[in-house]
Amino acid sequence: MNSTDRAADWTASEDNNGRAVSSSKIQLDDHSTTVLDTGGSGLPMVLLHGVGFDSWMWKQVLPYLPAERRIVTYDLRGHGTARNAGGSLTYKQLATDLNILLNHLVIAQAEVIGLSFGGEVAQAFALAYPDRLAALSLVCTRSSPFPPFLTLASKVRQEGMAAVVDVCLARWFGSAALAVNDGCAIDYARSQTASANPEVWAKAMELIAGFDVMERLSSITVPTRVIAAELDTVGAVEHMQALASQISGSVFYVVPGGHHLLCFQCPKTLAHLLGHKANPNNTLKTAVWEKSER
Repeated sequence: MNSTDRAADWTASEDNNGRAVSSSKIQLDDHSTTVLDTGGSGLPMVLLHGVGFDSWMWKQVLPYLPAERRIVTYDLRGHGTARNAGGSLTYKQLATDLNILLNHLVIAQAEVIGLSFGGEVAQAFALAYPDRLAALSLVCTRSSPFPPFLTLASKVRQEGMAAVVDVCLARWFGSAALAVNDGCAIDYARSQTASANPEVWAKAMELIAGFDVMERLSSITVPTRVIAAELDTVGAVEHMQALASQISGSVFYVVPGGHHLLCFQCPKTLAHLLGHKANPNNTLKTAVWEKSER
């Protein structure tokens, strides 16, 4: 199933907790992308996906987000239905794309939520367009360089995507989940990674490897959640806690036993943390998984 088919499947799904989800093609300057939108009058939550994925990454989370909120997600430049976008893949361009999207949807301000690479795009947007940001949620992401990804970028350019699929899946899900291989999430992640545009994927790895905004995060003043996974080796707990410490009043959560892709491992728990009103007086919390997700 390709990204267009997944978007159609999502809008037709009865597993959206009673929420209607519309799908539309929107022109973002030099390319078009697919936007999924619940509509509604509540403060919009804009969900940004990770490298190699598309908006479907958030499908299991959306039904559990607050019913009064408008939820928007879309395929980032170089991904999904925007796979063939021209132009350069830079954080500046990705932030500009989001700004254009908000203009098109007539959204003055939004809560921007990003997981992994999407979290870095969210930070770039927060720093470039602070007036458009109502709140920020950063999940399993980076704010300072991660040089090991330069090796992955080089490997992909030399050997293709097949050479990195297994190592990525192990990092994202953990060996126990891979051994069971139960559910569509792992199949989706494997398929998306194997079929990703190698040059876009390698470029994204290079962007993550060099991303360095830690010292600028103190300028962010909106309510911010920082959510880490205990077993994540990229957005490690120590790094995420350091990130949170840079943003005054931010709330820091750790999901025990969690791996990098919390959106698949424990979508109800992640949705609860994203929808829960954060208390800035409590700077460190340990999330409790929904019983059905343990």
